[in-house]
Amino acid sequence: TGDRDELLPGVTDRAWRQVSVTSMECLGAQKCPMAEECFSELARHDAAEADVVVTNHAMLAVSAFEGLAVLPEYDVVVVDEAHELQDRVTGAVSGQLSVAMVHAAASGARKHTAITVDALNAAAANLELALAGMPNGLLPNGLNDEQLDCVDQLREACRAALSDSKGEGGQTADGGRQLARSRLMLILELCERLIVAKENREVVWFSRASTFDPQQGYGQPDDTAPVLINIAPLSVAGKLREGLFAGHTVVLTSATLAIGSAFEPAAGGLGLVGEGAPSWTGIDVGSPFDYPKQGILYVAGHLPKPGRGASPEALDELEALIRASGGGALCLFSSRRAAEEAAEAMRPRLGLSILCQGDSTMTALVKQFADEPDTCLFGTMSLWQGVDVPGGSCRLVVIDRIPFPRPDDPLMTARSRAVAQAGGNGFMAVSATHAAIRLAQGAGRLIRSTGDKGVVAVLDSRLATERYAGFLRAALPPFWPTTDRKTAFAALERLAKDGS
Repeated sequence: TGDRDELLPGVTDRAWRQVSVTSMECLGAQKCPMAEECFSELARHDAAEADVVVTNHAMLAVSAFEGLAVLPEYDVVVVDEAHELQDRVTGAVSGQLSVAMVHAAASGARKHTAITVDALNAAAANLELALAGMPNGLLPNGLNDEQLDCVDQLREACRAALSDSKGEGGQTADGGRQLARSRLMLILELCERLIVAKENREVVWFSRASTFDPQQGYGQPDDTAPVLINIAPLSVAGKLREGLFAGHTVVLTSATLAIGSAFEPAAGGLGLVGEGAPSWTGIDVGSPFDYPKQGILYVAGHLPKPGRGASPEALDELEALIRASGGGALCLFSSRRAAEEAAEAMRPRLGLSILCQGDSTMTALVKQFADEPDTCLFGTMSLWQGVDVPGGSCRLVVIDRIPFPRPDDPLMTARSRAVAQAGGNGFMAVSATHAAIRLAQGAGRLIRSTGDKGVVAVLDSRLATERYAGFLRAALPPFWPTTDRKTAFAALERLAKDGS
């Protein structure tokens, strides 16, 4: 099929790059000599002839919001895992600009189109000076005047380079030229967005790439590293209304669209609430599972509130839980670093196989976890949803902390402020709703069939003590709740004994 995820065993990024091209390098079916064999073009042809097309959120977003004909015309859209749609659309229409991008585009243009790139390099140098020493974080008013002048200079340099690099009409299709021009076009589009960001209610912030050391793992970004300029829409409601809901019948499905019995929190982020919103109906169809009898929700209320990194008490609790269950644990963490550090800490303590996200492809890891009843799997957000492992291989789900957005997340901060300025509760409308839906997704990994039994253990005492805890618990499946350690551990020991 040409789909990398279907390769077993998986291949390295380097190997994949040798046999694939990015969208920037694609020449298009009219020019590419491999068009008749292209997996993408063949899939597009099959989709055009089909009555039902199954695709993913990213492809739907590209089709709906970027004006690219990657999908055929359609009348009805059924969106599964629709609680993720807002974030997926936001990701699809967000952008990032750096000085390194400009230098790479200039180098490619000089190499593949033989044009003069002095103006591009000069604009990059001026932008680098304007960004020097800028701290990471949200820019409530967008770029300052000096930075905007540099972005405008870069925009004009890109326009000139695109004009100079068009090439002759009769020239043979050239992948290098295509890639060079695509890079220039991307930078031009980002410049134009940044210049009118405030008028278009887009959020702008500075960031730096995290560091990685093979011996010490991921680290905080270096303040001397080059600045990255990020831009994203404050709200995707308008884009969803225009690009998806207008002219289509849309069915949004997910086990976690409602918090308690209310669909409004999720509907608001999708553009279905407020003036001009399309009409909609919400239906809760219930569940085939008997959650109070099949599962226990154990909140470790005796643990200290989570801080940076896992506390010794939390690691001890994690070890004790896995020992009680005899393995079979899916452990979900708020960050890749937390998952890797916990896996590293648990491996010498437990005589069990512990897999960690990044050890192999996600497909291979989940298959091994499902096939080996006592193996444990540690990972982050991509494991919080979509992992379906019925049976005894998943009898314990551990969640390290409530999955609130990072306090310094610029986009979430901007959205919270916008809600507060409109008279609402920014924390509950944005951060708590975000956490509730993801917490429900994580907890939902436990019971996947009517015969499953197990324990969801949350190592965050705030789910038992804080005022917003009731709101978060309302989003979870109705497991039998307890904060009693002995009760939870006894249940896990019985499950381990029954499975042995």
